Amino acid sequence: MGSQTPEEHQQIPDASNSAELKPANQNPKPSSKGSSSADLDRGIIGDDDGEDDNDGVEEGPGVKELSSNEKKKKRKKPKKKNRQPTELRQTNPPRLLVSSLFPSGFPKGELLQYENTSRITDEESRFNSRLWDEGFLDDYREAAEIHRQVRQYAQKELIKPGASLLSIADGIEDGIRALSGHHGLETGDSLKASMGFPTGLCLNNIAAHWTPNPGGKDVILKNSDVLKVDFGVQVNGRIVDSAFTVAFDHTYDNLLAAVKEATNTGIMNAGIDARMSDIGAAIQEVMESHEVEIGGKVFPVKSIRNITGHDILRYHIHGGKQVPFVKNKNRDKMEEGEVFAIETFGSTGTGYLRDDVGIYGYGRSDDVTTANIQLSSAKALLKTIDANFGTLVFCRRYLERLGVKNYHLGTILLHSGGKEVISRGDDY
Repeated sequence: MGSQTPEEHQQIPDASNSAELKPANQNPKPSSKGSSSADLDRGIIGDDDGEDDNDGVEEGPGVKELSSNEKKKKRKKPKKKNRQPTELRQTNPPRLLVSSLFPSGFPKGELLQYENTSRITDEESRFNSRLWDEGFLDDYREAAEIHRQVRQYAQKELIKPGASLLSIADGIEDGIRALSGHHGLETGDSLKASMGFPTGLCLNNIAAHWTPNPGGKDVILKNSDVLKVDFGVQVNGRIVDSAFTVAFDHTYDNLLAAVKEATNTGIMNAGIDARMSDIGAAIQEVMESHEVEIGGKVFPVKSIRNITGHDILRYHIHGGKQVPFVKNKNRDKMEEGEVFAIETFGSTGTGYLRDDVGIYGYGRSDDVTTANIQLSSAKALLKTIDANFGTLVFCRRYLERLGVKNYHLGTILLHSGGKEVISRGDDY
C-alpha cells in the first residue's frame, strides 16, 4: 500500500516501472464531510474532524490502492449457504423404518377406475365411508411399502445362484422386521407388524407352500432353477400377499410372461360385483394362449386348477372367497370393501397339484380352546401361539426363534370408485 512521504511526495511506480518519485497534487480537493470510515470507503484520507486543510491528498492511484487493500481487510467472509436437508434413503440391506422415510404418508398403490361406475349412489357412497375403520388404508399402504422395498432388495441382492433358500428366507424376514420396527421377540410384538405368513420359496415343480424349516436339508439355488417367491407383510393384521417368479435361464421367459399377463388380466377384471367365474375364465384364456419350448419340445402353459386366489380378512390370510384361474361355476361376487389376493399359477405339466411330504406352516383356528387340552406343555404352546401369532400362519422357524423347543402338532382393495393395486411396484 502506498503511503505519503514527509516531502509530500507519493512513492509509486510509474508506467515504466521506474523508482522515480513523483510530486503529489498541490491543490487537493476538499474531502466530503462525514466519518473517516466513510471517507476511507470512498478512497479519501482526511483529518479526524473531516475539515479541509492542505495536508489532505487528492484521491489518486496510491490512495485507491490503499482503499482497495482496506476493503480486502474489511471484506466479510461469505455466509455459509444453508444446506438443503439430504433426502433420507433406504439402506442396503434395508434397515430403516419405512415410517421414517414417509413421514407425510405412505405411497398409494396403482389406482384403477372401474369401467362402470353408474351403480354408485349417494347412499352407497355414505355407506362406503363406514366400510373401513380408522387406520385401515395407512396400515395397508405401510405393509405394501415394506413389501416393495424388501422384495426389490431380495431380487437384487439375495436371490442368486449359489444362495441357500434358508438365507433368502432369513434375509426377507429380517428386512420385514427391520422396516416395520417390530422384531417379534417381545410377547405380542409380532401381532403389531410381522410376516403375513411364512416366506414361500418353491423350486421348479413345487408350486406353492414350501418354506425352509429347522433340521431340513439346505437347498442351494441353481442357474437352471425356477423359483417362486411368495411372502406377506402385515401391519395391525392388514395383510399384503404378493408373489413373483425368478428364472435365470431365458428358456422360461415365456412361462414368466404368461403368468404375469394372466395376473394383470385378473386384476383388470376384478372389481365390485365381478363374478369369480368370469375372472377365472379371463385368466385361463390369457394364460393358456402361451407356450414354452424346452429342450426342443413345445409345451402349452396351463392354468393350475386346484389352487386359487382368495380374499383376505384381518389377521386371516384366507377368507371365505376363492378366485380360481380357470373357467368355473362359482357365482360369488366381489363386494365393496373387500381385499383380494389375485394370484395365478401356470405350469408346463398337468395343471394339477398334489400334496407332498413336509409341513409348510400352522394356523390357529378361531374356535379352538384349551378346555379339552390335557397336557400342560400343549397348553403352554397354545398360549405362546395366541400371544405371538394369533390366527396368523406361522412355521417352525418362528417358534424356535421364540425359544420354543417341543412342538409338532399363503393384494387388491376395492374402493367405491375404483380399485387400488396396493402391492404394485416398478418390478410388477
